[in-house]
Amino acid sequence: MNFILATDKLYLATRWAAIETAKNRNNYVFTEYTDDQAWWANGALRLEQYIRSTGDATVELLKAAQIVINDNLKHETETCGGGIYWYHGFFRPFRTAKTTISNVLTMLTMATMFSFTHDATLLHGGTHGGAIDIYNWLLTSGLLNAQTGDQKDTLDTAHDNCTLVGGSLTYEYGVLVQALIALENATGHAQYIVDAMIFIQNAIKKFTQNNIIYEKCDQTNTCQGDQLAFRGMIMVH
Repeated sequence: MNFILATDKLYLATRWAAIETAKNRNNYVFTEYTDDQAWWANGALRLEQYIRSTGDATVELLKAAQIVINDNLKHETETCGGGIYWYHGFFRPFRTAKTTISNVLTMLTMATMFSFTHDATLLHGGTHGGAIDIYNWLLTSGLLNAQTGDQKDTLDTAHDNCTLVGGSLTYEYGVLVQALIALENATGHAQYIVDAMIFIQNAIKKFTQNNIIYEKCDQTNTCQGDQLAFRGMIMVH
């Protein structure tokens, strides 16, 4: 969302569409997937950041992003020590997954929202915890390892077994690093940048060949449509 002029048609159209979506709270805002909701909320906050850089501001985008935060936190449970579920619909096999992406996206949304509201409960404490609490859970659960920079995709809570499944994905690293930068901006604690460097250096080592980013599925030519776009997320963030 880097626009040259506030009068650009693309900017005005994007702003109008985002605000109308926020007002209507339609399926672009609320889905059965906590990561999809948080993608939208982060986009709304990034747009609000740009709007404020022009000297203007909105109410609708912040309000909708906060509603997404509140909804995602409803799906955080004490099963396996904490964490937000990826899916909360009726398809039961998906309902036991606490994914890295849902948690790092919510963490990023909360840390970014703090830059607007300075509500300390977005970072720590509150009814369901804050961005710092989510990060600490990701570390203690084993989904993230700040010493090695390794990351797992999912914690399966079926039968309370708390099983780590799935490998690393590029876009999860990208969002994680951006979330850690947002936490450092919010708290001033340099350790978040230290951790971010460890994760991104591991991602570069793991996913690049001759300075080109690859997903592991590229090796077998089995990448699905969303996986083809994942590597773009690490560059954006």
